[in-house]
Amino acid sequence: MVLDPQLARETWDWEPITSIDTVLEEIAQHAEANSNRLDLVT
Repeated sequence: MVLDPQLARETWDWEPITSIDTVLEEIAQHAEANSNRLDLVT
């Protein structure tokens, strides 16, 4: 996951399609939907 695409932008003129806000929101939604997974590691 690229959190700061500055170097990639400067080197390869590349930018991610998905914004960091969207990625973090998806992670949060997944964590909420699968909260029982914490029981497997704690």
